[in-house]
Amino acid sequence: MLVTISIALAAAALLSRPRRATVDPPRQQSPGPDGVIRVPPSEMAARAGVDLERYALARVCASEEYAGRVREKEAIAAAVVNAAAQANRSIVEQVTRGEKTNKHFFAKQNAGSRWCASHVDPRVEDLNAALVALGGSDPTAGAIQWDHPRAQAVAKADGVEGYRFGPDEIAQRRRAAGMELVDVVGIAPIRLRFWRRRTTVIS
Repeated sequence: MLVTISIALAAAALLSRPRRATVDPPRQQSPGPDGVIRVPPSEMAARAGVDLERYALARVCASEEYAGRVREKEAIAAAVVNAAAQANRSIVEQVTRGEKTNKHFFAKQNAGSRWCASHVDPRVEDLNAALVALGGSDPTAGAIQWDHPRAQAVAKADGVEGYRFGPDEIAQRRRAAGMELVDVVGIAPIRLRFWRRRTTVIS
C-alpha cells in the first residue's frame, strides 16, 4: 500500500512539473500608440495557459531577442531572473517596471523609461528559454543587465525616441555604476553584452 502511494505521489509530482512548450501560445493584443499593452499581465498569461512568471520572462526573450539564438534568449532570461532576485521582486514586477502611468503592463522599452522590452508575444523557443532560466541555469555568471551594442548605435544614429546613448556611453555609465562586462560563451559581444556587479576591487 505504501509503495502504491509513493508511486502515485511521484507520478503526480512529475505531471505537475512545468513542461517544455511544443506549440506557440495564441497571439494577443498589440501595444497601443504609447507602446503599452493595457491588459493585466495575469490575464494575458491565463489566456496563454502559462504560469505568469514564466510568461513574463518569455515575453522579454521574444521582445529583446526576437530573431536571436536560443543561447541568447536563455542568457537574457537568466539576467532577468538574477535582477529580480537581487531586487527582491517577482519576475513580472521586474519586467513591468516603468513610470506611474504605464507600470504593471507589458510594453516597449521606450514607452516611458522601461527596464526592458516585453511587447512581443512569445513563441515556443521563448517559453522554453524561460523554463531553463527558472530552473537555475545561468550562462551569464550573475549578470543583471544587458545591451545590444550594434542595434543601440544604429538607433541612436537614426534618432529613435528613447535611445539617447551609444554603446560606448552605455559601457562608461555602467562601469561608473560599479558594473563589469561578462564574457558569455557563444555570444558575440558586438551583438549582445551582459553586465554584473563588479566582483573585483579596482585600486
